[in-house]
Amino acid sequence: METIIEEGAAAVAESRPKRRWWRRLVWFVCGALVLLALAAVGARLYFSDAWIKQRLCQNAKAMLGRELEIRELRLSVLSGTLDLEGVRLLNADISFRERDTLRIERLSARVAVWPLVLSRGAKIRDLDLTIEKPELIVERGGTWPDETSNLDDLIAKLTSGPPGTWPKRTALAELDGALAIHNGAILYRDSDSQYGESRVERLDLTARFDGLGQPAEVKGKFAL
Repeated sequence: METIIEEGAAAVAESRPKRRWWRRLVWFVCGALVLLALAAVGARLYFSDAWIKQRLCQNAKAMLGRELEIRELRLSVLSGTLDLEGVRLLNADISFRERDTLRIERLSARVAVWPLVLSRGAKIRDLDLTIEKPELIVERGGTWPDETSNLDDLIAKLTSGPPGTWPKRTALAELDGALAIHNGAILYRDSDSQYGESRVERLDLTARFDGLGQPAEVKGKFAL
């Protein structure tokens, strides 16, 4: 009888460390899940759609000197997805006939989250960008040699800097991914009646780029 009791006590004592170990593991996993959930909720509250929309418009103004309007924005921090609807980039000069330089019905982007966060936005990797129904409006006015266009200021900003360097003032360190444009259009309008208006429609384009300054593989089709 004593032997049986001793063996039972030894088995109980032996199982206690295992139970404690499992208990600690369960508590650790539960605690980690709670922390992740709190972090996700906190990030979502901090990076609200309204805040992101405001920051995008502010950055466009600072970088391009243009007003940017966004009708609707949806962001998922954890999956690294961003959806924009009703995007309008306004002309810097109100003397042009059109108010906008660029109109986009819908833009969807997905990107690798951690490289973007750790680099503070300087490294964009695995970008998957889809643009639906974009319309670019190019206007020229005046008489030679004093002709101007609504793109002159953008071209000057994006090409300024030492020769052979890219990107100029975009602050990007890395960029790779894919681009798809569906049902796009380009309108060219010249104040000279000899040229008038011309338009490219039903523009579909796909592109793959492996890095800044690297050749991109582009395929497309359009109608005149």
